[in-house]
Amino acid sequence: DGAVLSGDDAIFVISGGPVLAEIYGVVTTIIGGAANGKLTQTTTVPAATIDLSAGAVAVDTDAAGTSYRHINTTAVLTPVTAGSVITGNAFATNDMTFLLVPGTVFFNSSAAQTGVIAWYMKYTPLSPLSRVAAAA
Repeated sequence: DGAVLSGDDAIFVISGGPVLAEIYGVVTTIIGGAANGKLTQTTTVPAATIDLSAGAVAVDTDAAGTSYRHINTTAVLTPVTAGSVITGNAFATNDMTFLLVPGTVFFNSSAAQTGVIAWYMKYTPLSPLSRVAAAA
């Protein structure tokens, strides 16, 4: 649902096979206070929990329209307060592509806050059985 919870909020479920993906977020309702956030994934086989983001970043009182993307080879979760951004061809500004195996992708927040982030995934299935669904 895109809520900023304390801990994990499931946003996507991958099943049937791996996908190559880019993940973006857009704040639709202002974040109500101080919190840090990152993306994680709990994989099915092998069973593991991994950080997709290089680390948590401040999402404190981010206004509606702020967007989030991962850049650089270290997958830095990057807030863009103007919402839209020119994605240059310089190495440091390229969007990060993830190889994601079956499991659940989460937005992990350090504190519950009012606010909503709409999450989007652009992906390429790597198997005829690969599926991505919004988490319930």
